[in-house]
Amino acid sequence: AADFGLDEEQLALIASLSNAGMLIGAVSFGKLSDLYGRKHTFVVSMVLVLTFGLASSFAKDLVTFSVLRLFLGLGYGGNLITGTTLLVELVSHHHRGLWVSVTNVGFGIGALAIAGISWAVIPLLGWQ
Repeated sequence: AADFGLDEEQLALIASLSNAGMLIGAVSFGKLSDLYGRKHTFVVSMVLVLTFGLASSFAKDLVTFSVLRLFLGLGYGGNLITGTTLLVELVSHHHRGLWVSVTNVGFGIGALAIAGISWAVIPLLGWQ
């Protein structure tokens, strides 16, 4: 925030754009996966996450960072919906509930781990 000179409203806008991207990505990739196949759309969503996640670390201004985070959210939303659907389709119905739960808990643990790592590393190395 200090690198861009942001206030709390601008920070909230970035988070909102990321979440809006997730919503659009989940809806769009759900439909696209029905049309083109789950595996293909899953790979596309992963490429979006990789590309825009990496690109956002090189953003030099608020507008660029916000747009990149929007597209990152698009890929992440697509990843969540297509990944979960693939899992449901590939796992036997006897174990489906367990593996969907494990996957969702894993996403939460991953988010907490990234927050903790970021909290520890960013003061030492910076965010870029």
